[in-house]
Amino acid sequence: MLKFVQRWTLWAHRKKFALLCIASIMSIHITAQNVTISPQSGHLISGKTTNPNERGYVAGYGSYWVHNQLPLTFTVSGSPEFTSNDVMTKLSGGLKEYQGDLLLATLDFPEYACIALPRGYRIKSYTIVFKNDMDAMADKSVLDDVWADQSLTKRAPFGRILDWKVGEVKRKDVLTGTNPAIPTFVPGTEITIPTNSVGQEFTMTRTADDIGNRIFFAFAGNIKKARVGVLRIKHIEIKFAADDTFDVPLNPIGNTTNRVSLAESPFNVGKVDLGAITRRVKEGKTFYAYDANQLDDIDATALLYNEGAVSNGTWDATQGSKTISAVGYQGKYWYSIMEGTHYVEAPTNIKIRSGEGNRTTPIAYRIVGADITADYGMTNLHSGGFKIWYKDETTNTYYYLYTDGQWYNADYGIYWHMDEEGKIYYLYNNVKYYLSWFYTYTTGKYTIKSRSSSDGNDSYYGMKWAFDDAGLYVYAPINGIIQRLYLRGTNVDSQRFLFWNIPTKLPSVHRTLADDYFIPKDYKLTVYDKTGDNVLATANINASNKNQTISLTNLNNDAIKFKVENVNGDNPTALLQIKLKLQPLNPYLSEIDAVCKGNNGEEITRRFGSTDFKLGGEAFVYKVPKGFVGSNKARFVFREAKSDYADDTYGELSKNGDSRYSVVGSPYYSLIGGDLYGHKVDVMNHNYKDKITTDKVGNIPFKFNNAAELYNTNESTTGSYLYEQNFDMTIYTSSYDNVTTNKNGTITNTSQYGSFNEQNTEVEDLETKTMYLFAADETRYNIAPTTAETHRAYAYYDTKIKLQMADYTPKVTWEKVYDTTDYYKDDAHKDHNEAMVGAKITTTESGYDYADLLSRDETSGYLTVKQIQDAMQTSINNHDTGAPQSLSQVLYVDGSTLFSIVKPEVSANEKTIESLRGTLAKNALLYLPYRATSYAVNTNTAIKVKGSQDTFIGKGNVILTDKNPFFAPFSIQLDADKYAQFTRENTNTSRGRTIYNSVVLPYALTLDANGKHVNPTGTTPFEFTLSEMKANGLHYDGVQVASGRDYQATQQFKKITSGKSEANMPYYVTNDAAFGSGNISFIAIEKGALIEKSVRQDGLQKGATVTNMLAGSATNFTSKYSYSGAVLPRITNGNVFYFSRDKYVSLRNLRDPNLYIYPFRAVYEFDAGSSSHAKPFNSFVVTWDDTIDNTTDINGITQTNGLQVTTGRGQLTVSTGMETVLHIVSVAGHSLVNTTLKVGESVTYTLPAGIYLVNNKKVIVD
Repeated sequence: MLKFVQRWTLWAHRKKFALLCIASIMSIHITAQNVTISPQSGHLISGKTTNPNERGYVAGYGSYWVHNQLPLTFTVSGSPEFTSNDVMTKLSGGLKEYQGDLLLATLDFPEYACIALPRGYRIKSYTIVFKNDMDAMADKSVLDDVWADQSLTKRAPFGRILDWKVGEVKRKDVLTGTNPAIPTFVPGTEITIPTNSVGQEFTMTRTADDIGNRIFFAFAGNIKKARVGVLRIKHIEIKFAADDTFDVPLNPIGNTTNRVSLAESPFNVGKVDLGAITRRVKEGKTFYAYDANQLDDIDATALLYNEGAVSNGTWDATQGSKTISAVGYQGKYWYSIMEGTHYVEAPTNIKIRSGEGNRTTPIAYRIVGADITADYGMTNLHSGGFKIWYKDETTNTYYYLYTDGQWYNADYGIYWHMDEEGKIYYLYNNVKYYLSWFYTYTTGKYTIKSRSSSDGNDSYYGMKWAFDDAGLYVYAPINGIIQRLYLRGTNVDSQRFLFWNIPTKLPSVHRTLADDYFIPKDYKLTVYDKTGDNVLATANINASNKNQTISLTNLNNDAIKFKVENVNGDNPTALLQIKLKLQPLNPYLSEIDAVCKGNNGEEITRRFGSTDFKLGGEAFVYKVPKGFVGSNKARFVFREAKSDYADDTYGELSKNGDSRYSVVGSPYYSLIGGDLYGHKVDVMNHNYKDKITTDKVGNIPFKFNNAAELYNTNESTTGSYLYEQNFDMTIYTSSYDNVTTNKNGTITNTSQYGSFNEQNTEVEDLETKTMYLFAADETRYNIAPTTAETHRAYAYYDTKIKLQMADYTPKVTWEKVYDTTDYYKDDAHKDHNEAMVGAKITTTESGYDYADLLSRDETSGYLTVKQIQDAMQTSINNHDTGAPQSLSQVLYVDGSTLFSIVKPEVSANEKTIESLRGTLAKNALLYLPYRATSYAVNTNTAIKVKGSQDTFIGKGNVILTDKNPFFAPFSIQLDADKYAQFTRENTNTSRGRTIYNSVVLPYALTLDANGKHVNPTGTTPFEFTLSEMKANGLHYDGVQVASGRDYQATQQFKKITSGKSEANMPYYVTNDAAFGSGNISFIAIEKGALIEKSVRQDGLQKGATVTNMLAGSATNFTSKYSYSGAVLPRITNGNVFYFSRDKYVSLRNLRDPNLYIYPFRAVYEFDAGSSSHAKPFNSFVVTWDDTIDNTTDINGITQTNGLQVTTGRGQLTVSTGMETVLHIVSVAGHSLVNTTLKVGESVTYTLPAGIYLVNNKKVIVD
């Protein structure tokens, strides 16, 4: 058994829940279903052979294995032949169920095996594991006791005489008949099994996008040694997809005389009819078996019919307007269709010819496209018909069938015709003479002749014929079984007909058409769209437009609809060729959520993957906390079923396929039932969310076939047949099966009738229960008038759940982040210093030993948010190692290795997790396990990517608070529509808004070519520009420019033009004066941001370093930043420059002994080196690139209009040489002066210290 796939999620019960999908991350599904072949997944049927050299039947071995529900077969033959549809037959006994495995046997000839699915399926990979461990003594009951039984005429003891070979074989390389040669194997698949390899396993495997719908392989053992070789098949796994589109051209049978209302066109689906299964004797050994010589192809039929050919909601050829016949034209038959509306419908069942009654087997295809070709035709006044002939390849001679039923090497011009019943006749004096045949059992001879039906011997002669690609054939009752017999090119009475599967060199029979009588007339062809209500296209067919094809695409239909209309009032006949494009209906699921419902609406969700029609593997231990439910019982709901082939109506679950899947018991299925036509609008457009959830399951499997009853030791004297049936609730509830109950190790077995209800989802503590979920797929557009038919296919999945109620005890491990900080806690603690920590949350108990490989790092159990918060508070109260004094010192909570976090129903507004965050540090981050999707959209919350160790995504926004510590232990990639936001507050609130700032952020910002960042549309509008120090951009001459020791330099900065800033890198910010006010300098918002991992370090951290020349010496300037905040003593940090009043000032100028730096701020530190001028270097202003426009100039400013501004302590003087409008505005945007100065006027204004804009030029008042 392969490891199962699971994906779990947890969420609270809501009236309307959101579908959350972490798309395609570490998914191990490869858009293919898998299925295994074993005695547990299917059943083996035996077939009697007449070949005396075939010994498998008398040894009790079988030849035809069929899956319990999938149309999958595994067949073997030592002398293979193929049907006309290329299906392997002449099956022989080479398979045996033994000790839970299948045995594969071979004798004197290679044993060929075929694993087959119907047409429209494609195998994408296979893995077959053989074990060479059979022992002649230990396993003699299936070896020498049966292969070398002394009562047998030919005995074949077990032995390893030669090295055996196994390998895949292409169909063209299968050697038919009894051929001892070893076939050519597919490269890379051949395995040699040495005689001395007893006990070893050998694996044969191949993967491709489309291997086909059949795999052949051969087992060559003791060739021509009369010793049986037997291998144990330990494992066969097939991965398949039911999505292959194939063409079905509709072929008129040749009815050129009588018109009908319904015409069936057979097509190959790759299935065979085994015929009657009864007790059959060979060499004194009796087994319940089919006759291996009497297998036949099963063909499905596409149905073309007049809209009136319906009775009681199904097809009825006796009804309708008889508008359909065939016309031979241009070497092939065309449909000849009169006026009226017609449909072409995909089949819902296949008629089985063998046995009694009108037996059928279900078949399920959708129409995904079609081509209808209309032709005008040509006038032909001759009767037409066809010649029947064969060619003798040895003499290159053609022989023609004459009216006496004999072959002649001369063409006598006999033209045959075929009516709607398949009778072949020729016309003589307007009388029909029918080609008839009869078999005389006493002589073994066939009589073929043409005769008038008026002789009264219709029941005596066979008169129904059919053509296919292999020739002309009839169906005859041979030993009570209807068998296909082909007419052969010979006049020898005993060889006129041969079974299709008998090797022969006798030529096959063919026909050549002549144009039939036809007079063309103008007509209009109207083709309707997929809904059947709207016209898709029309074709006006006449002498000027003789041929036109209308194509229908993107269908998901039961049928197509068209109409032939009169144009000139002269009853036209349309000549049509029709081709359908079919695809199997596909009810196969890939995943589903198993949701355990607790008290107060709490839920635990696990994602079960589909493996071999099981959900959650062989047995799944489902743990829930004690007290999670009110009693010792819990109920399950199954939600969010997924298919790898969902069509485009399934929202985030769509897979660009055609499947219209639903689960039985869902609200949708309960609404529709089996009536697709009565609810056609709902079937077309119903919300997919109502299709993918159910709270009802079954207690037993459904018998899609009766293979379990056809075992070869069945002693029933009543014959049977292999039949199939589609899921039906009435059949299900009236059938019964064994049900095993396991309650805490106490096992009971009872026989129960099928039930489908909510009670079946109820599981007790320590009970192991098997539930059966049924899935369906159906056509989307159901437009045919056959309202009693249902174009739907089913599959079932069993899930075995053991409920285990267990508590998980939270465990808190404190992780040091910062020993010291400096941050604005509140107005009373503006420079607060306390340690900051992170909390690692696990459980004392181990997690889930049953988790899939992609979740092996989820090693702990699950907790509630309350448990997490209480555990942290308890640890603080107990003064555990590393514990802080308060939850407000916690910068992150890492619960990512928990199995999940259970969310209570009471937190409908997400209050629970927000209240937890409210107790933590303001910038605290929460890291959650990938299953905790209910919390994914919360602020400052990250959810782990499944299968990763430390990769997290954010489904909600990240909001950072200025002046407060921050730390991210892991990076977080936000979704494209989510954003990170930082609001910069002024460091000194008394001075109002500042235009220039330093900043460091844990995420990058998008910038334009000039370094400007613009917040995304739909968020708070803000614009600002980022710059960084430019190398060799320092201008300093050591000249005193102010009182005391204040020497000032100018440093060039450069704008960031790369299009993106760097996370965790300090920048210089220039705010746009048009944005912001009050205490807010800027707001930096970035959608789809990557919050990058932080460095675990107190105080200052290094940013970028640039080199400048200071008084002729190279000096390094290094930017430094802090997320913890820092306190810098003046005495030891004299070379640190901090930003104050729009310029960088040396810390040595600070009056206070310490500089307090809040989180998200940056400073520069320079290496003074040996420069003698370094000591008085106390500040620098900023310019950009090579401009001389400084952030400030304390010597005054001269404007272009002659305006001169000078500043002093608490004063600002403005002089002008011309009449000038004067505006003075505070940095906060308040207008202080708005006047006009006259020529030569000078005015002094007394102002508090600060930054002002004088006619948009910034100045500083000390």
